[in-house]
Amino acid sequence: MKLRWRAHRAAPYRWFQAYSSPVKDADGNIRYWMGATIDIHEYEEAHALLEEKNTSFQFLADVMPHMVWRTDAHGFHNYFNRRWVEYTGYDVESSLGTEMWNNLLHPEDQEQAQRIWTHSLEAGEPYEIEYRFKRASDGAWRWFLARALPLRNAAGEIVQWYGTCTDIEDKKHTEQQLESQKQELESQKQELETINQDLDRFVHMIGHDLRLPLVNMGALFDALTENGCFDAADSEQLVRHYRKSHKAMTTTLSDLMELARLQKSAQGNTTQVNLRDAVDEVLESLGPLASSSHAEVSVQLDEPESILYSKANLRSILHNLFSNAIKYRHPDRRPQVEIKSSWQEGNLKLTISDNGLGIDLEKHGKRLFGAFNRLHSHTEGSGLGLYIVKRIVETKGGQISVSSKEGYGTTFTIKLKPMA
Repeated sequence: MKLRWRAHRAAPYRWFQAYSSPVKDADGNIRYWMGATIDIHEYEEAHALLEEKNTSFQFLADVMPHMVWRTDAHGFHNYFNRRWVEYTGYDVESSLGTEMWNNLLHPEDQEQAQRIWTHSLEAGEPYEIEYRFKRASDGAWRWFLARALPLRNAAGEIVQWYGTCTDIEDKKHTEQQLESQKQELESQKQELETINQDLDRFVHMIGHDLRLPLVNMGALFDALTENGCFDAADSEQLVRHYRKSHKAMTTTLSDLMELARLQKSAQGNTTQVNLRDAVDEVLESLGPLASSSHAEVSVQLDEPESILYSKANLRSILHNLFSNAIKYRHPDRRPQVEIKSSWQEGNLKLTISDNGLGIDLEKHGKRLFGAFNRLHSHTEGSGLGLYIVKRIVETKGGQISVSSKEGYGTTFTIKLKPMA
C-alpha cells in the first residue's frame, strides 16, 4: 500500500510504498512478517505532474478547432482528439492503427498521402499535405491541411509523431474564385489590348484622315472669301458661322487627340520638372488671351519648385486651368488668377484660384469633370478640358477637388504624387 509518513510533527508528510509478506513454517503457520517501506515521494510528485500535463494536453487538444492526432515512431495511430471523433464519426478505439486513416481520405488523395507519409516516417522529415476528408454528418468532402512533426528523445531517436488536420475548405474555395477572376482579368486584358489597337487606328485617323482635310477646307474657304463675291444679305453672317464651326471642329479634334495621347501615356515618361518654368511657359503661350483680358497673375511657389512628373502632362493641367480662369472671367471686373504650391507628406499641392464667373456646384458639380460637358455657351471649346485634367491627375495617383461660388470665383486644388 501507499501511505504518507512524517518524521516528526513539524516535518511535512512524504509518500512511502509499504511491502509486507508472511514467513511460514513447514506446517504453513505464520511465524513472522517481513516488510519494507520505500520513500517514493519524488516519484509520486513527478507522476502527479505528468498526470496534470496529460490532462492539460487533452483539454487543449479537445478545444482546438483542428483534428489532433499522434502516432508511435512507426506510424501507428494511438491518439485522436474530440474534433476527430465529431468530424469522422469514428471513436478513438475504431481509429487506432494504420488502416482507418486511409479509408477516410478521398480516393484521389490516398496514394499521394500514403507516399508522402511513408517518406516522412523513413526520413524523419516534417509531414505536410492537402487532402480531402469525408464529413460524417453529411458525407461532404472537405479540404484539409495536414501537418506533423517528430518528437525525439535525448539520443535523437523519433519516439512519437504529433500532427494536426486543419479545415481549409473556405481557403480552397477562395483560391478557386481568385483563379477564376484571374482568368477573367486575363480575358479583359486581351480585350483592352484590342481596344488599344483600335484606339491607335482612331488616333491615326484623326491625325491624318480628318485633320488634314479640315486644314485644307479652312485654307480653301479663306481663299474663296478673299477672291469671291458674296452679294447675299446674310453672306457675312454665314461666313462668321462657318469660321466659328470650323474652329470648333478643329478644337474638338485637337482635344480628342490630346485625350487619346493621355490614354496611351506611359508612366515612365517622367523628368524633374521645374514648376516655375512650366508656369512661365504656359503663361507665355496664353499671352494674347491674357493681354486682351488684362489678366493679373500671381505666382507663389514653395521650395522645392521641381517635381518628378511628366512635363507634357503638367503643362496640360496648368494650361487648361489657366485658360479656363481667363475665358470664364467675370464681365464686371479684371480677371485675377493666383497659383500657389506647397508640399504635404511628399506630395505637391497646387491651388489655382480666380475671381471669375464661378460655378453652381449644387447644379453642375456632378458633371463638372465629365467629357464634352460645357457649363457656359459664350466661349468656344469642346468641354474636354476639365475631363483631361482629372484623367491626368488621377491616372498618376493624384487627387483634384473644386470649391466655387457662383458670381465670385473658383478654386481648384490638386495633389500631385511624384512619379517613380
